[in-house]
Amino acid sequence: MTSSQALADPFSKYITLDRDLVNIPILQGIIGDAHLITRHPMGRDIAFLCRIYGNGRSDLPRSISIDEETALLIDALGIGTVVGKSNAYFLQAPGAPEICQAGSPLTYKYINVYRINAAGGKYQLLNWHGIGGSEYLVSAVEGVLISDQDSLSSY
Repeated sequence: MTSSQALADPFSKYITLDRDLVNIPILQGIIGDAHLITRHPMGRDIAFLCRIYGNGRSDLPRSISIDEETALLIDALGIGTVVGKSNAYFLQAPGAPEICQAGSPLTYKYINVYRINAAGGKYQLLNWHGIGGSEYLVSAVEGVLISDQDSLSSY
């Protein structure tokens, strides 16, 4: 499932959600995705967040997405440290999507993104707060990703 496909129809038959794949208490209710820059799945992640909200699983859906050759090391206090060669992204949706229905392009505005480079920075998973990274907003509008960054990039 590509981002463009997921954004075009967040109820595609290729999008399935399952529960309890990982039994780590600090990660309960958070979805994850890898190879973010290589595969460009941010749109797919946002479609998942839309579906998670719509299914009643969370009022503030969250996702952690990590680039290739990068990892998030989580200590006993729930503090994640990014290591490796690239970035980790922590997404939180603000609540309900504007349009999330079968056969319609997704509109889900103001997804908060916190990006941490592997050269430094930490993320407190318990209170969903980053240290040493950068914050910006991404929106899906009629199936197209836009960002409030100067570069307009979602990454």
